[in-house]
Amino acid sequence: MKRYHKEVFFEVGVVDEIKNMLKNMDLRPTRHFMKSWMQRGNVCIPTKQIIEAGEIFEYYRNKRGGVEKFAVRCCNVSKDYDVIYVINLYGELVTSWVNTKSELHRDMRRDVYEGGNILPSERVSSTQGNEKGSRRKTPYRKWKSIKHCSSR
Repeated sequence: MKRYHKEVFFEVGVVDEIKNMLKNMDLRPTRHFMKSWMQRGNVCIPTKQIIEAGEIFEYYRNKRGGVEKFAVRCCNVSKDYDVIYVINLYGELVTSWVNTKSELHRDMRRDVYEGGNILPSERVSSTQGNEKGSRRKTPYRKWKSIKHCSSR
């Protein structure tokens, strides 16, 4: 599968392609999704409106060239945290996690994405000059305080 990230390379028109796919999807959770949320003490199945309002920042293409799955960062569920959802082409919620709003992905491995083989000197980083941020996910103990799945 080919992997793409918005900070490395996105194909022209892919966001519209994914949004059109999303219009025809009925979102439903996988067992993995439900199990992971129940372990955290909270089950969060987002509405389609929450997903549509989110930012698509990563997607995968299968060998046939179709979008296999995509990741959406939903900023409208909490004042301090964003929820990231991974959705496959069948509308299944594969997994999700929580990041702080200040999450910057400073140490993101660009070489694992299509277009990521550009020399570091040729890259434009959205985090240059900013010393804050990390790739660490929010600890589980903080999840219970988040009011999930309701627009603010």
